[in-house]
Amino acid sequence: MSWIWLKRLLDYTLGLLLVLLFLPLILAIWLILKLLFRCNPIYKQERIGQNGKHFNIIKFRTIDPHTQLPTHRLSPFLRKTNLDELPQLFQVLAGKLSLVGPRPHLAEHVAMYEEWQKERLMAKPGITGLRQISTTKKLRFNEHLELDVEYIKRWSLVLDLVIIVKTAGLQLKKFWIALENKS
Repeated sequence: MSWIWLKRLLDYTLGLLLVLLFLPLILAIWLILKLLFRCNPIYKQERIGQNGKHFNIIKFRTIDPHTQLPTHRLSPFLRKTNLDELPQLFQVLAGKLSLVGPRPHLAEHVAMYEEWQKERLMAKPGITGLRQISTTKKLRFNEHLELDVEYIKRWSLVLDLVIIVKTAGLQLKKFWIALENKS
């Protein structure tokens, strides 16, 4: 049995559970943003994925497309808590993203990669990864890429599960901090 197949099974199973769990929240955010923007609340941006393949990543729109300004107080909250990335769960189900893997970069960033940095393009991009759980401090671009390459070299299903559990804990912490800052 191929490890890649097991990773895809893990992605699909957990992705489906997360979509079902968060579907009411996804629909509520979608509706609120639809009313605020009066246009499609889903934002698409071209990124570079596995093997240098171009694809569109989706997020909830947090900038008013008419004014190019953040809307309401909801926008910074969605970004701080990463709730703007919930639509990416549907991309996990479709097989375009993995739950765990290097975050996909813009084409102009990939064009500046050094040879060793291109190794990160060997893996399917993910919603979270080793660098998202490794530190709370701001990392330089090369440090991000070093952690992504390290993830690829160390990959295992156990590592993916550890990253998923740690990501869940960090996301809950971000959410509670953002709620406390609102009050």
